[in-house]
Amino acid sequence: MDQITYIPSLRTLICKTCRVGVLGNSLRSHLHQFPHHMPLQGEEIKSAIHWVQLLDHIRSESDLDTLPYPIPLGPPIPELGEALPNGLKCIVEPSCHKIISKPKEMNRHLRKSHHISIHHSKRGRPAKGTDAHMPSPYFQSGVYYQRLFPSRRRSELFEVNPEARPAEPSDQEVAIKDFFKNRSLIVRKDAGMMEQPDQFT
Repeated sequence: MDQITYIPSLRTLICKTCRVGVLGNSLRSHLHQFPHHMPLQGEEIKSAIHWVQLLDHIRSESDLDTLPYPIPLGPPIPELGEALPNGLKCIVEPSCHKIISKPKEMNRHLRKSHHISIHHSKRGRPAKGTDAHMPSPYFQSGVYYQRLFPSRRRSELFEVNPEARPAEPSDQEVAIKDFFKNRSLIVRKDAGMMEQPDQFT
């Protein structure tokens, strides 16, 4: 399907138009809403639902517990859009995988989660001879990241490696294309038969 693809390693459906993950149980309403506006009883949605039912995928909020945390480091997922390079990754504890895009939010995380307060000098330009971007012992900067779900409890940022070689198209991706190609042929064939009813009499 042009709008939806499937990432087998994450068992996740991704809308290529909106560049977000979609729960299986929410797929029908997602495709009916902006910017897709597909009819609820239309052939496109019916085909998508039928295809999704064949996949082992994350269907509901409770299934999000099966999504690995953190999401394993790998190449960016193209369907989620371009990876952003301004991530800040907490390195206080090995068990903390928090990635944040804004320094203020990182300071808040350090204070609330690790009881670390970073004291800043007076506002304005840094003193002559100092580096405004000095490395921190608490977080790593310049981390590339993406986000899978936009607003759910698994909407955290996750790290990606922009230098990693993208995976080859999976067998599942080939199966997706074959499914919708065959489905389209069947629909067109049925439509042709309905236009020529005399051949069955």
